[in-house]
Amino acid sequence: MNYIFNGVLIGAAIGAGFSVFESSGYVSEYGLATIFTRSFQAIGTHTIWAAIIGGAIILGKQRKHPFTIRDFFTKPRFFVFF
Repeated sequence: MNYIFNGVLIGAAIGAGFSVFESSGYVSEYGLATIFTRSFQAIGTHTIWAAIIGGAIILGKQRKHPFTIRDFFTKPRFFVFF
């Protein structure tokens, strides 16, 4: 996976999935009306921020090498985008 767009898409999918599970927990505790409010807020919070982080990880890693913890601390491109 060497393209920034792939990282953005995977990050957005992970953020949206997390949002679904988190919202289902709130619905069981606070009722069904909560899901409508949470569904609009989750697009701007979990989904977009996870997409940005996914793109930053792909931008900061070396081509054809997995992203390592060392890259997280030593690559300035990751921090600029993050």
